[in-house]
Amino acid sequence: MRICVREKVKQARNAEELLAELDFCGIDSAVVSHQTMADVDPDYGNRAVLAETAKAPDRLLPTWTILPPVTEGHYAPEHLFPAMKASGVQILRAYPERNRYMLTKVAMGELIGEVAAAGIPLYLSPSEGWQGIYSILQEYPNLTVVLYNYGLWSHSRLTFPLFQAYRNFYIETGDM
Repeated sequence: MRICVREKVKQARNAEELLAELDFCGIDSAVVSHQTMADVDPDYGNRAVLAETAKAPDRLLPTWTILPPVTEGHYAPEHLFPAMKASGVQILRAYPERNRYMLTKVAMGELIGEVAAAGIPLYLSPSEGWQGIYSILQEYPNLTVVLYNYGLWSHSRLTFPLFQAYRNFYIETGDM
């Protein structure tokens, strides 16, 4: 007999719905993304998250998704960082599997090194694979990584070594 457990997660359709949920839960502010960053196109999703967070900039903190600068030049640090500052974005995300690239020094060029040097948090999910998280931290041990969307089951054998090895490794606790 095989039993499947599926999480059913309600996603807010817009800023108004999210703010209502935050109010209901007594939460003042939230770091947010837009599903289209992963499901449609990072550029489209980055614009969409800004449109929604503009409705409550004091409460909704936008994140952007990154792509390799070697193919998408506007993600090179000299272009990305000024755009982030102008838009109030202080946190990044990466979906390497979905966007068909390797989250490595070879694929990302100088971007991840600059992100690490600037102390910009990078949200990563093991739904994209644990190997990528381990690899990028090995290459950039000072990179600030926030693990999220790690699922229901215990992840201690995978996360505890990262906590021991990397001082800037964190876990978002929404899945606990």
